[in-house]
Amino acid sequence: MAASTASESEPTTLEQYASRMKEGQESIYFLAGASKEAVAKSPLLEAFTQKGYEVLLFSDPIDELWLDRAPKYKGKALVSIGRGEVKLGSEEEQKKAAEQLAEKQKEYGDLLTCLRVRLQEEIKEVRLSGRLTSSPVCLVGDEHDSSPRMQRLMEQLGQKPGKVKRILELNPGHTLVPKLQAIFKENQGDPRLKLYAELLLGQAHLADSGQLPDPAAFSKVLAALMARAVGS
Repeated sequence: MAASTASESEPTTLEQYASRMKEGQESIYFLAGASKEAVAKSPLLEAFTQKGYEVLLFSDPIDELWLDRAPKYKGKALVSIGRGEVKLGSEEEQKKAAEQLAEKQKEYGDLLTCLRVRLQEEIKEVRLSGRLTSSPVCLVGDEHDSSPRMQRLMEQLGQKPGKVKRILELNPGHTLVPKLQAIFKENQGDPRLKLYAELLLGQAHLADSGQLPDPAAFSKVLAALMARAVGS
């Protein structure tokens, strides 16, 4: 049993979830995170909520152990909305969404590469998101990558997993993206791009877990941007 976006007061069973699945829905969606508050408010839920797809919410570290190895339930695979790419709706809707995202990807491709280079020590890729509707940014994993929390759990169990870099996704519909594009087009070497890249990553970490890997570094970036704004 787990919390669910469709039932805040009472835990939901897989049987109850399956009975509420949308017509044509092929997967049981879930999200695991650091706390009940973090998963309930995660920006990763935005597209699912908008389109009416229920998501199971897990916050116990042990949950991820069985979720990664969970069998299908009544022929439906359990799929994490925090990994891979989002494909929601009918085949026609998915095709249209993919085409629109591909067009935006071409438009902002050089900017995304620029941001990735500036964050390459921490991030595997910077790409546009199909799961965000209002938030500017989020962190996700590759389809088969383990989560940071799973990595920590494995370390506690005496294993030594290699570092897994995550993917930074930007919302192509957010007003921030075209503004970053304008800065990039005017001057690809503008030092503000690195500051904004680090600020976006910090925002994504806060939305993901409520914690920053390096609070002091984030504070310096924020102070530098404030100083620029005050001086402009």
